[in-house]
Amino acid sequence: MPAPAPAPAPQAAPSGSAPDIAVASNSKRWLQAGSPNDAYFVEDNRWGANGVTEGVSASQYEQYTGRSTQVGANGEVAFRTKWRWPQGVNEVKGYPAVLYGRKPGYASSNNLMGGNPIELPDGAVSQVAPAGATPGTILPLQMPVQSLKAKYAFKHNAAPTGQGQLAFDIWLQSTPDQGHGFTAASITHEIMIPLSNWGNYGGHNVPGGRNPGWFDHTATIGGKTYHVYATKGSDGCLRYDFGGLNGAHGKSGWKMIAFVPAVLPADPGEIDLAAIINYVATRTDRCGERWALGREYVTSIELGVEPVVGTGDITVYDFKVSGAR
Repeated sequence: MPAPAPAPAPQAAPSGSAPDIAVASNSKRWLQAGSPNDAYFVEDNRWGANGVTEGVSASQYEQYTGRSTQVGANGEVAFRTKWRWPQGVNEVKGYPAVLYGRKPGYASSNNLMGGNPIELPDGAVSQVAPAGATPGTILPLQMPVQSLKAKYAFKHNAAPTGQGQLAFDIWLQSTPDQGHGFTAASITHEIMIPLSNWGNYGGHNVPGGRNPGWFDHTATIGGKTYHVYATKGSDGCLRYDFGGLNGAHGKSGWKMIAFVPAVLPADPGEIDLAAIINYVATRTDRCGERWALGREYVTSIELGVEPVVGTGDITVYDFKVSGAR
């Protein structure tokens, strides 16, 4: 696929339509979308590509991202990702996504983020330092969260094959500090909310879906019904043991909780993230421990694709995070 042409300055985008977005391989740079004081980053994340090389042969992978340089009337942004992944070693191969806030472990002392530059909508490299946060973000917010919402729409530009999902990924930490290095971050929780899935990946009570041992209950939150999954042990207790941390904050992992909508794909619209995040602190496991202490910090919100195997092409548009301190 050819590299995108130099991007024009941000301009108003028509509401309710998915823009045409050029894509390219962007693993060595972040793309900034939105206005200068209310911005988002797009990451061409390939964290699970171990053992698979990039290329056009059947045994290799292709993954591309792009963002629209248009900005909606209320600051809405759009991004696109296109991929082709073989089976490989890891289940999930990456997470190309649009990011709002302060991604754990990506604190910076210069204008680079994770060692990579941030490309502005006009094609220039951002000189903002430190570069770890999306410009204008209200995050981190400490629980209980007063107000935090996201609006979204998405379009499959081609029917996906294989398995994967489009999902929110929300990170909670025990401190507001972003931290230098992901494994050294104070992560306590990862909250995922799927919006679309294919090949049954991440589905509720279906072959090839989520681990049935992690299903906990069904709840209605913010007017929407979710099947709630949590990485609990056979004793029904949640522990900080998902993923891997270096113990700098007393934990070797985190708790992963998924809120799977009763109906997938989810309709475009607005989702009350504060209601979901605060709900976590109301639950208690079989060991009598609260799922969350209720004083954690929401540090970043991402919406992207977890490709497992196969092909796909998705545009996320009309995307906007809003809230209040």
